[in-house]
Amino acid sequence: MRELVCTGTPVSWLRLERLALGELTGDEARTVEAHLRECAACRACAEECAAPVALPTLDVSADSRSAELAPREPALREPALDDPARRAPHAAPAEPVLATVVRPARFQSRARWVLPATLGLAAAAAVALVVLRPGTPQDPERGITRVVPSDLPTERIGATDAALPRRSDLSLTLLRERDGAVVEDPSSFLLGDRFAVQLTCRPGLEGQQRVAVYQAGEWSLPLPADDTVDCGNRVRVPGAFRLTEPTPADVCVLWGDAAEKAITAVGELGAPGALTEATCHRIEPVVPPNLR
Repeated sequence: MRELVCTGTPVSWLRLERLALGELTGDEARTVEAHLRECAACRACAEECAAPVALPTLDVSADSRSAELAPREPALREPALDDPARRAPHAAPAEPVLATVVRPARFQSRARWVLPATLGLAAAAAVALVVLRPGTPQDPERGITRVVPSDLPTERIGATDAALPRRSDLSLTLLRERDGAVVEDPSSFLLGDRFAVQLTCRPGLEGQQRVAVYQAGEWSLPLPADDTVDCGNRVRVPGAFRLTEPTPADVCVLWGDAAEKAITAVGELGAPGALTEATCHRIEPVVPPNLR
């Protein structure tokens, strides 16, 4: 075959490849195409660049993947002439060896201590809750249990005191706390619920009120009597208490002669409905179905 000779200045392989890819434009593309029409050698090279290249097919079958992942076995020596394996006409094919994923040692060591450490922390937290929870001193008065200061219910009011309407009379707001949830002026209670009182009164009446509970025909004073409460809009009365008897209860704020009798002669106080110097909130016990 006669060797082709370029009739002019040869075109570089890079420009021929760019022409085949369509990257040459304008005057440069027209110049190269004009040269290819006259030069058989460069035209043959351009046709070679434009010819499609057949790539080998990729075997993605399971056998091929397992064969690639299988560890290479060391070469075996050639069996001797008198070896029975050499005389066997057909040897059974060996089963393909599958790849085994081995967890790195650093992950194994972490898995060994993460679970015991987590269980240890959970046990320590449970012990801390039991040990650190303060006791609740029992009040000798009937049906009332005082709550230590660290157990006082948290006040959650939607408006500030300045935004609350100022009242000319005296009123109370009862707060009930159960499992961390605080409800204002509840209608029922469970044994173990905690209660606190907010007081609204006119300035100048400081120290003339007393919180009292009427339950099962008897009055009790659940809060300390030596704390003076400032008057204003929803002022928190110091202290908190629990009801320990499953009977209806009236939580009241007494003033005037009724407050004085609650301290000096509680037996002379009548029922809440008969008092004119008292404002009360009644709550009913909730009895579980299995105890009804």
